[in-house]
Amino acid sequence: MTVIFNLTAAQPVAGQAFHGGGSYAENVYRNLVNATDVIGVYDSSRALAADIPTLPGQLVDINNETPQELLTRTGAGTIFNPVDFPDKSWWIDAPRYLMTWHGPRSLEIARDSARRHYVTGPMQKAKSVMANTSAAQYLGRTRTAKQTADFLAKFHIEFSTNTNHSKYSILNFYPEIRASQINVFYPPSEENDYATPLATPPEKYFLLTSAGRWEKNAYRAIQALDSLYSEGRLTDTKTILTGVNQPETLQKSIRNPELFDFKGYVSREDLGILHANAYAFVYPSLNEGFGYPPLQSMAAGVPVIASGITSIPEVLGDAAILFDPYSVTEIRNRLLQLSDPTIYDDYRQRGLVRYQQVKARQDADLSRLIAWIAAGQ
Repeated sequence: MTVIFNLTAAQPVAGQAFHGGGSYAENVYRNLVNATDVIGVYDSSRALAADIPTLPGQLVDINNETPQELLTRTGAGTIFNPVDFPDKSWWIDAPRYLMTWHGPRSLEIARDSARRHYVTGPMQKAKSVMANTSAAQYLGRTRTAKQTADFLAKFHIEFSTNTNHSKYSILNFYPEIRASQINVFYPPSEENDYATPLATPPEKYFLLTSAGRWEKNAYRAIQALDSLYSEGRLTDTKTILTGVNQPETLQKSIRNPELFDFKGYVSREDLGILHANAYAFVYPSLNEGFGYPPLQSMAAGVPVIASGITSIPEVLGDAAILFDPYSVTEIRNRLLQLSDPTIYDDYRQRGLVRYQQVKARQDADLSRLIAWIAAGQ
């Protein structure tokens, strides 16, 4: 069975050199090409992972041939979209249409007044405030729900998603979908991006990643850390934040700027090193469909404190110290808990065990996912 695979989902988007959905798409493609006949549709104007053209299968530039033209020419039996609801060039009728729906984030994520801290300038701040109003949220959610409903009404689609949280969130917002239409497969492991801890890390630091995105909620974690630094209750540590292209947006209210290192884009290799050598990983995210970053730290024996909402508790189990991501007080509490050597070592060990458990599930589910795409099993 020939599968037309939307590889544009694996390419950079919105200024992000790599992103969770893109990594997922790459990993599935690499495994699928060894199981069935695959045609990968990509965009030649954007970067593509260097190894993709060397793999089995055929690549087609979407600028030269549309998905509909490709389907008509090849008579392919399956279309697979590895990310949520693609653009309208992919709104085509195929014998079998499969899609991984990573979750209805735009519907389930709450308004957040802290969004204004991630932008600079009066115009951007005004836009951020307007976007956070109940009216704007209602209109945005209504528009998203309608577009999704239109897509669902037009095509019969079989879905996969990454966690039970995402499956039942989808069913919550879209009762017209049947539970039997959604398969839950943990996403493939990204073990190749992991690094081995240095024998003697150069410094003791807390790590936050993707900190420039408001939904990752770094602002509240910064407030918690900064206040503890000011009180002298966290000593001999600093904080490293990645993915911050405009550090001035988050620096304004910091009283201890010398203890915060804001980094922009960090390569996968360097990010792996940062994860492996951190004192602890702080994950205050407001919404996740799965969440790779804490597993990357756990694999290296780095304790994790994390948000206790959406998919995060399902994936991390009892191996992370969880908190209310909207509460600076709770984040402070969890940071202080790690200063207890017994608690710190306990969660270091729990993380190592949990990582192995999740990886075993990821490996098993990858085989199930590939069988589902290749043969409808």
